Amino acid sequence: MGYNRELRGRYMSEEKRVAEHQDMFKQERMAYQAIAEAAIEIDRPEVLLSRILATLSDIFHFNMGTVRIFNSENNTLDLIASIGTGEQEYTESLDISDESMIVSEVARTKTAIFAPNVEEETKLQKYNSYLVIGAKSLIALPVLGENDNLLGVMSLASPEPKQIPDEFSSFFDTLAKILTTILERQRAKEALRKSEIQYQMLFEKANDAIFLMKFDQFIECNSRATDMFRCDRGKLLGGKPYDFSPEIQPDGRDSKEKAIEMIQQAHDGKSLYFEWQHMRCDGTIFDAEVGLNRIILGEEIILQAIVRDISERKKTEEKMKKIAETATLYLDVMGHDIRNQLQAILMGSSLLRELERTGTAERALDMIDYAIESCQSIITNVHSTEGLLESHLQEIDVTPIMERIIEEVKARHPDVKIEMKGECDSSSIIGDQYFDYLLFSIIENAVIHNPNRLKKIWINKEETDDQCIISVSDNGPGIPDKRKEYLFDATRRFGGVGLHQAYQIIQKYGGDISITDRIEGHPEKGVKFVVRIPKTKASNIE
Repeated sequence: MGYNRELRGRYMSEEKRVAEHQDMFKQERMAYQAIAEAAIEIDRPEVLLSRILATLSDIFHFNMGTVRIFNSENNTLDLIASIGTGEQEYTESLDISDESMIVSEVARTKTAIFAPNVEEETKLQKYNSYLVIGAKSLIALPVLGENDNLLGVMSLASPEPKQIPDEFSSFFDTLAKILTTILERQRAKEALRKSEIQYQMLFEKANDAIFLMKFDQFIECNSRATDMFRCDRGKLLGGKPYDFSPEIQPDGRDSKEKAIEMIQQAHDGKSLYFEWQHMRCDGTIFDAEVGLNRIILGEEIILQAIVRDISERKKTEEKMKKIAETATLYLDVMGHDIRNQLQAILMGSSLLRELERTGTAERALDMIDYAIESCQSIITNVHSTEGLLESHLQEIDVTPIMERIIEEVKARHPDVKIEMKGECDSSSIIGDQYFDYLLFSIIENAVIHNPNRLKKIWINKEETDDQCIISVSDNGPGIPDKRKEYLFDATRRFGGVGLHQAYQIIQKYGGDISITDRIEGHPEKGVKFVVRIPKTKASNIE
């Protein structure tokens, strides 16, 4: 009899255990099904997480819970979903280094906590945040991504102690994987949102007008576009570039025809940058620079047009052009009139030579002749570089130019001895037709300011990876250090016209010119001019 009662007790105990397992499995199936349905129906991660928390609360009777996402920028756990006590009682953002917070501990250690009865877990007593909300039972799971990178923490709590069977651990492992997918999606969404905000800010805060086009039709623009074209956004969108242009462009071409040609080239993948005349909505015409590029979004081709108003620059360029033309006119008039007067002086001095033959008169007449030659030379030199600003840069073959200039200097000054050595790669220098004048001015300057009977010039050529270096040394009287500092200062006028022109030429080439002693520490032994000129690159050529 007693034996039967024992068997019956064992049977009932086993029956109860099976029932508990069945109930547990039923709860798990319900949870999986509810989570799957929620995932299918809801696209927003934060809403999905709230639904999952609510599902777990209904099935497992944990009626408080949070999901926090890890913010790596601030090193915080930010609340993304919660149920139970009300969001006002949950801290929005927790510092991961806060040792008083149990979820921060889970995040730091990346270790789950299962506490059926918090009051019996002595190691949890220091985490008073859950005691404040009346939690007696607790589950906290770290959510980890690839390479165990922390994504966030999920926690569930109950105001009553709860049995948490060991068998539930596999369910929560699976749940953590589901949460990994959701939080990764949320992180990607947040990154996209931030990126969109940043690009929108760049789009709206740009100083240039920016348009997006489907072929030739404006579909989007920034606020700068409405300011530049002086009309509202609604009028711009749907319009076409040639709707906001005069009928004819400055080159005489029809605006619509030319615009469609440019748009087709950009649509085919060519990046374009060109000048264009646009017309504002009030009818005023303005000059612009336009950049036109293709962007492929999915399977759709979008054109981006960046429009910059260059009206003021054009006015300045036109003003400078007129100033240059006026200066050239004055130069021509001055040169012509001065030459006429010099010719008259020369004729007068010739007559005087016939009338007066004293030594004093001869010396005075020689001074007059020298002054006349100097004036004529200055006029010739000033005219030599009047087209400097308009000339285009090109590749220069250094060696033949230098050989020609040396022969010309020798022909003019038979008493000078010139030595040249070293090499610079042929056709590796950037310059124009004024390169000849640059070299001639520096070499002749070394000759005419050398009072020695035996005049010597040493020319050396060498190169680096990006420069050709030409030095011109002489055995003249040298230049004091103080004067070297101001030799190329046009306001001090220590150097002659030729040196100032040489300085302007080398600046145009993007190079530089410097002056040192031929023999260091001995300025009286002569001077050395060092010219550094960039080697040819595609970006240097106009």
